[in-house]
Amino acid sequence: MAKSAEHRAKIGAANKGKQKSAENCAKLSAARKGKPLSAEHRAKLSAAHKGKGHSAEAKAKMSKSRKGLAKSEEHRFKLSEANKGKTHSEEARAKMKAAWQVRKARAEQSLRAA
Repeated sequence: MAKSAEHRAKIGAANKGKQKSAENCAKLSAARKGKPLSAEHRAKLSAAHKGKGHSAEAKAKMSKSRKGLAKSEEHRFKLSEANKGKTHSEEARAKMKAAWQVRKARAEQSLRAA
C-alpha cells in the first residue's frame, strides 16, 4: 500500500535526528551490497562528481605529507613489475629529451658561472 506524501513527510520528521545502532547500520549496508545500480543512477552519480577536486592548498598539504616517505622493498618490487614492458610514446620521449636538454644547459651554465 503506497503512503501519501503527507504520511511519508510525517514519518521522515519523526525519524529525523535518531541515531541508528551499529547493528542496524550493518544490516542496512548488507541489504544494499551487491545490488547493481541502474544506468540512470550511475549517470547521476557521475555527473555529481564531475568537476570536483582538491584545492591547490589541499594538494600542497597532501604532497608535503608524502615527501620523504620511503617505499618498502615489496612496494618497489610491485611498482617495477607493474611497469615492465611499458614503453613511452614518441611524443613523451621528445618531451623527456627536451627537458633533459634544458637541465643539461642549466648545469653547464652554472658550471661556467662558478
